Amino acid sequence: MRSRSAMAALAVGVTLALAACGSSDTTGKSAPAPAPAGPKGSPVKLLSIVPLTTPTTNFPEQAGAVKAAVRALNKRGGINGHLVQVDVCDSKNDQAAGEACARKAVNGKYLAVVSAFSTAGGINAILEKGGIPSIGSSGIAGDGSDLTSKISFVYQPASTYYEAVCPQLLKDAAKVSKMGVVNYDIAAASRLGALAGLGGKAAGVGVQEIKVSPTTSDYAPIAARLTDGGAQGGALGLAEASSIGPHPGRR
Repeated sequence: MRSRSAMAALAVGVTLALAACGSSDTTGKSAPAPAPAGPKGSPVKLLSIVPLTTPTTNFPEQAGAVKAAVRALNKRGGINGHLVQVDVCDSKNDQAAGEACARKAVNGKYLAVVSAFSTAGGINAILEKGGIPSIGSSGIAGDGSDLTSKISFVYQPASTYYEAVCPQLLKDAAKVSKMGVVNYDIAAASRLGALAGLGGKAAGVGVQEIKVSPTTSDYAPIAARLTDGGAQGGALGLAEASSIGPHPGRR
């Protein structure tokens, strides 16, 4: 199981939610419907910070989802009548690249950063100094700032909860008695194995966790370890396509 489609859906929801925040007046009443001709006000800019060119973790569908949401938003009149423009900055899941994206947001006077994803950290400190909110970030920044910064508004931390519910889901759907979980060997992912263990204990399902480097590209040995360990199903806290394939012990 993976979170790629969830990340794309979250990107759409974040963009539309930002629009909803600007669709009411100070009395709390809904604003009038926009004129059908489209937005008339000066443009406002959003920036999506997402990895696109890493050896492993890339989310081009998240960038596409944000752009699609903005197109739909502009057809409905934008934000309070202002045309919305969205740019995408490649964080490369790297601190230096992420910080460069954050500086772009500040120097370019963007209204907000939406759906930021980076395990490296460093982004929110720059945004905070520049007064730029980060809405719908993934919650997995290596420095913990997605969950602590006053400008970070996390809708649902990526990959945080599903490993806790997978044991019961796999037990109900496939009658498994033992499952494997594969997570990155990084601080930001440390809680995932613990949550899987708690979920397994509650469901009566044994849990075997394997940690891998973020640069791992060959997952055949990992699958073999899961099979040799007796795992009948699994959950992957990973993002790259190479980690997905048929379980050797299942048809």
